[in-house]
Amino acid sequence: MAQIDKTLYAVYFGGKGSEAKLPKRTGYFVGRRAVVALSQRHAIAEMARWSPARAVAEVKQILEEMAEGQANTG
Repeated sequence: MAQIDKTLYAVYFGGKGSEAKLPKRTGYFVGRRAVVALSQRHAIAEMARWSPARAVAEVKQILEEMAEGQANTG
């Protein structure tokens, strides 16, 4: 797994979002939306069996689609 940037982690998950002009804990909201989008393509049980590498690849793909407005998040 990649190294975690502690500053970015604090912004997106630790309540420091206001310093970056983001709502606090934005990462949890985005993460939930990503899981909703993924669950429309894959069963939760299937996702639970993914290897870490597969999970990272799938999440990166869905985040890219979300950024482009192509993923159905809900």
